[in-house]
Amino acid sequence: MASPNDYLAAMVGSSAGMIAIVGGLLVSRFLSIDSTQQGLKAQIAEYQDLLDAADKRVEDLAGRLREIAIRDSLDDSDVLDLMIKSTSPPSPGQVRRLSGETSLSDDELTEEIEAVHSEVQAASTFLRSALPSSQSLDPDEWSDVPSWNVYYSETTSLPAIRNDWAWEYVFNKIVDTRTRQAYERPSGPFGFTGVAPISLATFTPAWVSQRAAERVDALEADHEAAVAAREDIERKYLQLYGSFIATVRPDKPFAWGVGVLVYFTVVGVIYPIWVLRGGVEVITPEVANVYWWFLSGLTALLGYVVVLAVRLIRRRHVVDTLVSTRASDNR
Repeated sequence: MASPNDYLAAMVGSSAGMIAIVGGLLVSRFLSIDSTQQGLKAQIAEYQDLLDAADKRVEDLAGRLREIAIRDSLDDSDVLDLMIKSTSPPSPGQVRRLSGETSLSDDELTEEIEAVHSEVQAASTFLRSALPSSQSLDPDEWSDVPSWNVYYSETTSLPAIRNDWAWEYVFNKIVDTRTRQAYERPSGPFGFTGVAPISLATFTPAWVSQRAAERVDALEADHEAAVAAREDIERKYLQLYGSFIATVRPDKPFAWGVGVLVYFTVVGVIYPIWVLRGGVEVITPEVANVYWWFLSGLTALLGYVVVLAVRLIRRRHVVDTLVSTRASDNR
Protein backbone atom coordinates (compact mmCIF):
# COMPACT_ATOMS: atom_id res chain seq x y z
CA MET A 1 0.00 0.00 0.00
CA ALA A 2 1.32 3.41 -0.94
CA SER A 3 2.36 5.67 1.89
CA PRO A 4 1.30 9.31 2.31
CA ASN A 5 4.78 10.24 1.08
CA ASP A 6 3.98 8.74 -2.31
CA TYR A 7 0.73 10.67 -2.56
CA LEU A 8 2.41 13.91 -1.58
CA ALA A 9 5.26 13.32 -4.03
CA ALA A 10 2.78 12.57 -6.82
CA MET A 11 0.87 15.71 -5.87
CA VAL A 12 4.02 17.81 -6.06
CA GLY A 13 4.99 16.26 -9.41
CA SER A 14 1.59 16.76 -11.01
CA SER A 15 1.38 20.30 -9.67
CA ALA A 16 4.82 21.11 -11.04
CA GLY A 17 3.83 19.73 -14.44
CA MET A 18 0.64 21.79 -14.63
CA ILE A 19 2.48 24.87 -13.38
CA ALA A 20 5.09 24.38 -16.10
CA ILE A 21 2.39 24.16 -18.79
CA VAL A 22 0.43 27.19 -17.62
CA GLY A 23 3.63 29.06 -16.82
CA GLY A 24 4.89 28.39 -20.33
CA LEU A 25 1.70 29.86 -21.75
CA LEU A 26 2.03 32.93 -19.54
CA VAL A 27 5.70 33.36 -20.46
CA SER A 28 4.75 33.10 -24.13
CA ARG A 29 2.12 35.76 -23.55
CA PHE A 30 4.64 37.92 -21.74
CA LEU A 31 7.15 37.60 -24.57
CA SER A 32 4.42 38.51 -27.05
CA ILE A 33 3.57 41.61 -25.01
CA ASP A 34 7.24 42.57 -24.77
CA SER A 35 7.69 42.15 -28.53
CA THR A 36 4.61 44.29 -29.14
CA GLN A 37 5.95 46.95 -26.79
CA GLN A 38 9.30 47.04 -28.55
CA GLY A 39 7.61 47.41 -31.92
CA LEU A 40 5.36 50.17 -30.61
CA LYS A 41 8.34 51.95 -29.07
CA ALA A 42 10.09 51.98 -32.43
CA GLN A 43 6.98 53.31 -34.18
CA ILE A 44 6.42 55.93 -31.47
CA ALA A 45 10.02 57.13 -31.83
CA GLU A 46 9.59 57.32 -35.61
CA TYR A 47 6.36 59.29 -35.33
CA GLN A 48 7.90 61.52 -32.68
CA ASP A 49 10.56 62.51 -35.21
CA LEU A 50 7.87 63.05 -37.84
CA LEU A 51 5.86 65.13 -35.38
CA ASP A 52 8.89 67.26 -34.51
CA ALA A 53 9.57 67.84 -38.21
CA ALA A 54 5.90 68.68 -38.81
CA ASP A 55 5.92 71.11 -35.87
CA LYS A 56 9.01 72.81 -37.26
CA ARG A 57 7.49 73.13 -40.73
CA VAL A 58 4.23 74.55 -39.37
CA GLU A 59 6.19 76.96 -37.18
CA ASP A 60 8.41 78.05 -40.09
CA LEU A 61 5.45 78.64 -42.40
CA ALA A 62 3.54 80.49 -39.67
CA GLY A 63 6.61 82.65 -39.07
CA ARG A 64 6.90 83.48 -42.76
CA LEU A 65 3.21 84.37 -42.92
CA ARG A 66 3.64 86.55 -39.84
CA GLU A 67 6.60 88.34 -41.43
CA ILE A 68 4.51 88.98 -44.53
CA ALA A 69 1.64 90.31 -42.40
CA ILE A 70 4.07 92.60 -40.56
CA ARG A 71 5.55 93.91 -43.78
CA ASP A 72 2.13 94.38 -45.37
CA SER A 73 1.14 96.56 -42.43
CA LEU A 74 4.35 98.49 -41.84
CA ASP A 75 6.15 98.54 -45.20
CA ASP A 76 3.80 101.27 -46.34
CA SER A 77 4.93 104.72 -47.45
CA ASP A 78 2.34 106.54 -45.34
CA VAL A 79 3.17 104.50 -42.25
CA LEU A 80 6.93 104.87 -42.70
CA ASP A 81 6.61 108.62 -43.37
CA LEU A 82 4.68 108.93 -40.12
CA MET A 83 7.39 106.99 -38.29
CA ILE A 84 10.11 109.22 -39.75
CA LYS A 85 8.34 112.41 -38.69
CA SER A 86 7.11 111.28 -35.27
CA THR A 87 9.38 110.68 -32.29
CA SER A 88 6.83 108.32 -30.77
CA PRO A 89 5.53 105.17 -32.47
CA PRO A 90 2.07 105.33 -34.03
CA SER A 91 -0.82 103.39 -32.54
CA PRO A 92 -2.21 100.18 -34.09
CA GLY A 93 -5.32 102.12 -35.05
CA GLN A 94 -3.28 104.67 -37.00
CA VAL A 95 -1.41 101.92 -38.81
CA ARG A 96 -4.65 100.14 -39.72
CA ARG A 97 -6.15 103.36 -41.08
CA LEU A 98 -3.09 103.99 -43.24
CA SER A 99 -2.24 100.49 -44.49
CA GLY A 100 -5.47 98.53 -44.02
CA GLU A 101 -6.53 95.63 -41.83
CA THR A 102 -4.13 92.91 -40.77
CA SER A 103 -4.29 89.46 -39.21
CA LEU A 104 -2.03 90.63 -36.38
CA SER A 105 -3.55 91.37 -33.00
CA ASP A 106 -3.14 94.78 -31.37
CA ASP A 107 -0.48 93.43 -29.02
CA GLU A 108 1.49 91.83 -31.86
CA LEU A 109 1.12 94.93 -34.00
CA THR A 110 2.18 97.23 -31.15
CA GLU A 111 5.31 95.18 -30.56
CA GLU A 112 6.29 95.30 -34.23
CA ILE A 113 5.42 99.00 -34.57
CA GLU A 114 7.73 99.86 -31.70
CA ALA A 115 10.56 97.76 -33.16
CA VAL A 116 10.21 99.20 -36.68
CA HIS A 117 9.79 102.75 -35.39
CA SER A 118 12.98 102.43 -33.38
CA GLU A 119 14.79 101.11 -36.45
CA VAL A 120 13.40 103.85 -38.70
CA GLN A 121 14.56 106.51 -36.25
CA ALA A 122 18.01 104.91 -36.04
CA ALA A 123 18.23 104.69 -39.84
CA SER A 124 17.14 108.31 -40.22
CA THR A 125 19.72 109.53 -37.70
CA PHE A 126 22.56 107.51 -39.21
CA LEU A 127 21.81 108.14 -42.90
CA ARG A 128 21.16 111.88 -42.52
CA SER A 129 24.69 112.32 -41.25
CA ALA A 130 26.31 109.69 -43.48
CA LEU A 131 24.83 110.70 -46.84
CA PRO A 132 26.00 113.85 -48.67
CA SER A 133 24.06 117.03 -47.99
CA SER A 134 22.06 118.68 -50.75
CA GLN A 135 24.68 121.47 -51.01
CA SER A 136 27.69 119.18 -51.24
CA LEU A 137 26.81 117.76 -54.66
CA ASP A 138 25.67 119.33 -57.89
CA PRO A 139 22.27 118.22 -59.17
CA ASP A 140 23.79 116.00 -61.87
CA GLU A 141 26.07 114.32 -59.34
CA TRP A 142 23.14 112.97 -57.35
CA SER A 143 22.47 110.49 -60.13
CA ASP A 144 25.80 108.87 -59.24
CA VAL A 145 24.73 108.16 -55.67
CA PRO A 146 24.66 104.35 -55.35
CA SER A 147 21.48 102.43 -54.72
CA TRP A 148 20.68 101.10 -51.28
CA ASN A 149 21.89 97.59 -52.10
CA VAL A 150 25.27 98.90 -53.24
CA TYR A 151 25.51 101.29 -50.30
CA TYR A 152 24.62 98.50 -47.89
CA SER A 153 27.27 96.15 -49.27
CA GLU A 154 30.00 98.81 -49.36
CA THR A 155 29.37 100.53 -46.01
CA THR A 156 30.97 98.70 -43.12
CA SER A 157 29.96 101.20 -40.45
CA LEU A 158 26.25 100.40 -40.65
CA PRO A 159 24.72 99.27 -37.34
CA ALA A 160 22.86 95.98 -36.98
CA ILE A 161 19.86 95.93 -39.30
CA ARG A 162 16.76 93.88 -38.61
CA ASN A 163 14.38 95.13 -41.29
CA ASP A 164 16.30 95.88 -44.46
CA TRP A 165 13.20 97.28 -46.16
CA ALA A 166 12.82 100.00 -43.49
CA TRP A 167 16.40 101.16 -44.00
CA GLU A 168 15.97 101.08 -47.76
CA TYR A 169 12.88 103.29 -47.56
CA VAL A 170 14.62 105.83 -45.32
CA PHE A 171 17.67 105.78 -47.61
CA ASN A 172 15.60 106.42 -50.74
CA LYS A 173 13.56 109.07 -48.95
CA ILE A 174 16.66 111.03 -47.93
CA VAL A 175 18.29 110.69 -51.36
CA ASP A 176 15.10 111.80 -53.15
CA THR A 177 14.64 114.77 -50.81
CA ARG A 178 18.23 115.97 -51.14
CA THR A 179 18.22 115.43 -54.90
CA ARG A 180 15.13 117.60 -55.20
CA GLN A 181 16.69 120.23 -52.94
CA ALA A 182 19.82 120.24 -55.08
CA TYR A 183 17.80 120.81 -58.24
CA GLU A 184 15.77 123.53 -56.56
CA ARG A 185 18.93 125.40 -55.56
CA PRO A 186 19.50 128.39 -57.91
CA SER A 187 22.52 127.95 -60.15
CA GLY A 188 24.15 129.70 -63.08
CA PRO A 189 24.41 133.44 -63.81
CA PHE A 190 20.64 133.82 -64.01
CA GLY A 191 19.81 131.78 -60.90
CA PHE A 192 17.63 129.25 -62.69
CA THR A 193 16.51 126.13 -60.89
CA GLY A 194 16.38 122.69 -62.42
CA VAL A 195 13.70 120.04 -62.42
CA ALA A 196 14.47 116.99 -60.33
CA PRO A 197 13.99 113.65 -62.07
CA ILE A 198 11.06 111.52 -61.00
CA SER A 199 12.14 108.88 -58.52
CA LEU A 200 10.96 105.35 -59.12
CA ALA A 201 12.62 103.96 -56.00
CA THR A 202 9.35 103.41 -54.15
CA PHE A 203 7.27 102.52 -57.21
CA THR A 204 6.04 98.94 -57.36
CA PRO A 205 4.75 97.62 -60.70
CA ALA A 206 1.37 95.88 -60.70
CA TRP A 207 2.83 92.58 -61.86
CA VAL A 208 5.21 92.55 -58.89
CA SER A 209 2.31 93.03 -56.48
CA GLN A 210 0.35 90.31 -58.25
CA ARG A 211 3.20 87.83 -58.00
CA ALA A 212 3.66 88.69 -54.34
CA ALA A 213 -0.04 88.02 -53.72
CA GLU A 214 0.24 84.69 -55.54
CA ARG A 215 3.21 83.72 -53.38
CA VAL A 216 1.25 84.59 -50.25
CA ASP A 217 -1.69 82.46 -51.42
CA ALA A 218 0.65 79.56 -52.12
CA LEU A 219 2.28 80.00 -48.72
CA GLU A 220 -1.10 79.99 -46.97
CA ALA A 221 -2.05 76.81 -48.84
CA ASP A 222 1.24 75.20 -47.79
CA HIS A 223 0.58 76.23 -44.18
CA GLU A 224 -2.91 74.71 -44.21
CA ALA A 225 -1.56 71.50 -45.73
CA ALA A 226 1.25 71.39 -43.15
CA VAL A 227 -1.24 71.85 -40.30
CA ALA A 228 -3.44 69.06 -41.68
CA ALA A 229 -0.43 66.76 -42.09
CA ARG A 230 0.69 67.52 -38.55
CA GLU A 231 -2.77 66.68 -37.20
CA ASP A 232 -2.71 63.33 -39.03
CA ILE A 233 0.73 62.53 -37.62
CA GLU A 234 -0.32 63.57 -34.13
CA ARG A 235 -3.47 61.42 -34.35
CA LYS A 236 -1.43 58.37 -35.35
CA TYR A 237 1.14 59.16 -32.65
CA LEU A 238 -1.56 59.30 -29.97
CA GLN A 239 -3.04 56.03 -31.23
CA LEU A 240 0.34 54.32 -30.99
CA TYR A 241 0.97 55.80 -27.56
CA GLY A 242 -2.44 54.61 -26.37
CA SER A 243 -1.69 51.12 -27.67
CA PHE A 244 1.65 51.17 -25.86
CA ILE A 245 0.02 52.21 -22.58
CA ALA A 246 -2.52 49.42 -23.03
CA THR A 247 0.26 46.85 -23.39
CA VAL A 248 2.14 48.22 -20.38
CA ARG A 249 -0.92 47.63 -18.23
CA PRO A 250 -1.45 43.85 -18.17
CA ASP A 251 -4.96 42.74 -19.10
CA LYS A 252 -7.10 41.05 -16.45
CA PRO A 253 -6.78 37.46 -17.76
CA PHE A 254 -2.99 37.76 -17.71
CA ALA A 255 -3.02 39.13 -14.17
CA TRP A 256 -5.45 36.40 -13.09
CA GLY A 257 -3.19 33.76 -14.60
CA VAL A 258 -0.18 35.02 -12.67
CA GLY A 259 -2.21 35.05 -9.46
CA VAL A 260 -3.57 31.53 -10.00
CA LEU A 261 -0.10 30.26 -10.87
CA VAL A 262 1.41 31.74 -7.72
CA TYR A 263 -1.42 30.35 -5.60
CA PHE A 264 -1.14 26.85 -7.10
CA THR A 265 2.65 26.93 -6.68
CA VAL A 266 2.22 27.63 -2.98
CA VAL A 267 -0.53 25.08 -2.23
CA GLY A 268 0.53 22.41 -4.74
CA VAL A 269 4.31 22.47 -4.49
CA ILE A 270 5.74 24.54 -1.65
CA TYR A 271 3.28 23.49 1.05
CA PRO A 272 3.44 19.73 0.27
CA ILE A 273 7.24 19.84 0.17
CA TRP A 274 7.23 21.59 3.53
CA VAL A 275 5.00 18.83 4.95
CA LEU A 276 7.29 16.18 3.44
CA ARG A 277 10.40 17.68 5.01
CA GLY A 278 10.52 15.11 7.82
CA GLY A 279 8.70 12.23 6.16
CA VAL A 280 5.05 11.26 6.66
CA GLU A 281 4.06 7.80 7.89
CA VAL A 282 0.35 8.30 8.58
CA ILE A 283 -2.32 10.67 7.34
CA THR A 284 -2.55 13.43 9.89
CA PRO A 285 -4.88 16.46 9.84
CA GLU A 286 -1.99 18.47 8.41
CA VAL A 287 -1.61 15.98 5.54
CA ALA A 288 -5.36 16.06 4.93
CA ASN A 289 -5.20 19.85 4.70
CA VAL A 290 -2.57 19.47 1.99
CA TYR A 291 -5.06 17.55 -0.16
CA TRP A 292 -7.75 20.17 0.31
CA TRP A 293 -5.35 22.99 -0.50
CA PHE A 294 -4.19 21.07 -3.55
CA LEU A 295 -7.79 20.61 -4.70
CA SER A 296 -8.47 24.35 -4.24
CA GLY A 297 -5.42 25.22 -6.33
CA LEU A 298 -6.36 22.69 -8.99
CA THR A 299 -9.90 24.07 -9.08
CA ALA A 300 -8.57 27.61 -9.47
CA LEU A 301 -6.25 26.53 -12.28
CA LEU A 302 -8.95 24.61 -14.15
CA GLY A 303 -11.39 27.47 -13.62
CA TYR A 304 -8.88 29.88 -15.11
CA VAL A 305 -8.45 27.64 -18.16
CA VAL A 306 -12.24 27.36 -18.59
CA VAL A 307 -12.68 31.14 -18.35
CA LEU A 308 -10.00 31.68 -21.00
CA ALA A 309 -11.63 29.11 -23.27
CA VAL A 310 -15.04 30.77 -22.93
CA ARG A 311 -13.55 34.20 -23.69
CA LEU A 312 -11.82 32.86 -26.80
CA ILE A 313 -15.00 31.16 -28.02
CA ARG A 314 -17.00 34.37 -27.55
CA ARG A 315 -14.34 36.42 -29.30
CA ARG A 316 -14.31 34.00 -32.22
CA HIS A 317 -18.10 34.21 -32.40
CA VAL A 318 -17.94 38.02 -32.56
CA VAL A 319 -15.32 37.89 -35.33
CA ASP A 320 -17.36 35.37 -37.32
CA THR A 321 -20.44 37.57 -36.98
CA LEU A 322 -18.56 40.64 -38.22
CA VAL A 323 -17.12 38.72 -41.17
CA SER A 324 -20.55 37.37 -42.10
CA THR A 325 -22.09 40.84 -41.85
CA ARG A 326 -19.44 42.41 -44.07
CA ALA A 327 -19.72 39.56 -46.57
CA SER A 328 -23.49 40.03 -46.81
CA ASP A 329 -23.06 43.82 -47.17
CA ASN A 330 -20.61 43.37 -50.06
CA ARG A 331 -22.96 41.14 -52.03
